[in-house]
Amino acid sequence: MMNTTTGTCYSLLSSCDRGPWPLCLDWREVCDQKIDCLNGEDEQWCELLETTQCVEDEYRCHYGGQCIPFEFLRDSRLSVDCLDASDEPEFYSVPSYQSFNWKCINIPTFQCEERTGRHVRSFPCGDGEYILRSIMPAPRTFCSNRRDYELTRILLTSFNYILDDHCRQAIFCALHNSRSFGKVET
Repeated sequence: MMNTTTGTCYSLLSSCDRGPWPLCLDWREVCDQKIDCLNGEDEQWCELLETTQCVEDEYRCHYGGQCIPFEFLRDSRLSVDCLDASDEPEFYSVPSYQSFNWKCINIPTFQCEERTGRHVRSFPCGDGEYILRSIMPAPRTFCSNRRDYELTRILLTSFNYILDDHCRQAIFCALHNSRSFGKVET
């Protein structure tokens, strides 16, 4: 089994239960408007982040509520100052299959490690890189650290984590149909 804790694991939510798979909670998954802990702990108290009031000469980042000086706004795509990258529009657009900046993968600097993937259909790789969730699960890996591969392996190796038999059967049928898509059944 591969190490699924590659990247930054958020350990301050002691009662966060992610279910049956061993993927650690990446700090970028906290307050991202998606429930990752079964008890919803990762999305509690997030409204407190949004109460920041910026002064007149500051820009308020879209998510997280940080304030940055206006001179940092759109100053360089290599200088992302907001955690959500909303200060640099080319980073804030819908991403392609891969991350925004390959130079940032596994580099622990503010510019890279503090990057978030706030897009609704993104999967955090745990090291600043993220991919579109629409390609999950996939037969090949897209995260450079293979975190998506490990999740796919766990999800598709056993259906024991799905308690409801009807739901388990529906997922099995959907996976079988997607594998035989394009083939003519006789």
